Amino acid sequence: LCESVSARLREYGFICRTVQLGIRDNELEWIERQGKLEIPNRTAKSIFELSFALYKKHANGRPVRSLSVRACDLEPVDFYAAFPAA
Repeated sequence: LCESVSARLREYGFICRTVQLGIRDNELEWIERQGKLEIPNRTAKSIFELSFALYKKHANGRPVRSLSVRACDLEPVDFYAAFPAA
């Protein structure tokens, strides 16, 4: 999931500030939780690490039926190219 989110961000030229994880359990209860990335980016590794941290924090212990990963607070990559690194 994180690889495909990252690939779409690269394809369309965006980075994200926030990652959202959705968890549906075997009783069809659905929760969504968000977390902020320390540095806005689009790497699959950073999206996965934050998604997994959200999962560990908010999973209810029941079997998982489905997961979703979403990139939020998108910004064009060229927005940051205008600001030189400090």
